[in-house]
Amino acid sequence: MNANSQPITLKTALALSRADALMLGVHARDRAANARRLAIAQAIRQEHQQASETAYGRAAEQKDIMNEPYVPAPFGLFQLIRAAGDIQAVLDLPDFENLVLDDMGRGYRQELVSDEDGTRYETIEPGRSDLAEASYQAALTHEELRAHGLVDGEPITRTPVENALIGHRIQATGTDPHDARLFLEDLVNQYRGHDLARVLQTYQFFPTGTLHVPHNGGQIGRTLRDASEAAIDLVKERIDTAARAVAERIPCADLYAHMGDGNYATYGATFKIVFGEREPDDGHDEADIDGELDATWTFASHAHTRITTSALTLDAHPAHVATWITDQARQAASPTYLAWQARRRLAAPRLNRADRAGLTGTTPPTATDPAGSRSTGQGIEPF
Repeated sequence: MNANSQPITLKTALALSRADALMLGVHARDRAANARRLAIAQAIRQEHQQASETAYGRAAEQKDIMNEPYVPAPFGLFQLIRAAGDIQAVLDLPDFENLVLDDMGRGYRQELVSDEDGTRYETIEPGRSDLAEASYQAALTHEELRAHGLVDGEPITRTPVENALIGHRIQATGTDPHDARLFLEDLVNQYRGHDLARVLQTYQFFPTGTLHVPHNGGQIGRTLRDASEAAIDLVKERIDTAARAVAERIPCADLYAHMGDGNYATYGATFKIVFGEREPDDGHDEADIDGELDATWTFASHAHTRITTSALTLDAHPAHVATWITDQARQAASPTYLAWQARRRLAAPRLNRADRAGLTGTTPPTATDPAGSRSTGQGIEPF
């Protein structure tokens, strides 16, 4: 923190991103910086302890044994204290992704359930999409801290299933990691289903028995039971990765996990890009892609009564896909697109008469991608 910074309290720390919660305003990594960070963390822990004692005192007065008080702690606070303020040591923990998973509220947990069988606590386990999202969020945190020069190492992989398959082939054959990744890419581009499962075993990406997917940390993860399960989850992972990359380029869209009904049963629980509901329980306007070899991005609106199919495949550049999806949302007048447009109009400065008459010589901005400038199309807001 600099001299003009406000002290970080429990309340302000809870509002920080995961990376900021680990930095605590100290953007250095030497011994003195770690000591300053540790002192801030210890002060926050003391405040957290006092808040917890107050909450438990109130609960005891109410004598409600089913309503245990919970006072959240900032992300990684206790781990940072045990590491004496060393952020690198926190990220090197084997259960760092488990820490992210818990912070997301999707880890192993007890939830209070009340139904016809009575009131009780039930154990909830994280699913495939929960673990995948934890991997992704851990990678984002790692990248942000690397950008500040506070941690070392290569970026954390966002594709744990792919990484586990490649790791097994490297262990079994001694092949070069880069070559193994390119080879697996070729196989996924050519095969699906049982055929993909067969070649995964033939070329020793999948072992004879089962394969553990550690999700970047040895303490959490799951076990793929056979090559067929690996083939499906590998494609799901590619869909999720593509959907994230596209959604990051569309400010008026959100992601949610499709639960796998109808034609999407094989590749269920993958991410869709959504633009809100027109009526409650009416279904989102949304864009998605299936996992089959010939699949292309589609956009559905008006309770799925209007569906448009593109020529863009899973390997299309995310910027191109984002432009097409944004255009569909504009044409369909999707709820979150309209709300985003309204916010932009309110935030934009009012034009004078010369501007409105087009006499200032200004040109509207366009979206860009690695190939260079390109127009987003008539009436489409750049993103």
